[in-house]
Amino acid sequence: PSRAAGKRPPQILLNYCYGHADSTLLLCPYGPSVNLVNHNQTRANVKLQWADPKRGNFKPALLEEELIQLHEDPTAKIAFEFVATRDIDEGEEIFLDYGDAWENAWRAHIESWEPVEGATEYKNA
Repeated sequence: PSRAAGKRPPQILLNYCYGHADSTLLLCPYGPSVNLVNHNQTRANVKLQWADPKRGNFKPALLEEELIQLHEDPTAKIAFEFVATRDIDEGEEIFLDYGDAWENAWRAHIESWEPVEGATEYKNA
């Protein structure tokens, strides 16, 4: 989309999805707590792991199938869990180390980012 045409520039949706350089599969999690997990390489207190198929609808065999198999059955059958790597205090923020590739891509984005035309101020988070 063109800014000149009045359309919004691309958003960073991929920051909220998980993938791997060796795969075309992209997992975009959803649920009541998924947006409460933030990135921090030095204070990480959770890790990701594939879900236990005994506790839910996770079908690990799908990870070996062609992507068309996932397209043919739109119900969620690939799942992962956030697992605490240490005791987490009540009210403590949840951090996951997204990895060096994400960190480098985020820094590159920050360095090249420009506010949309007409923005009067911007405050970095």
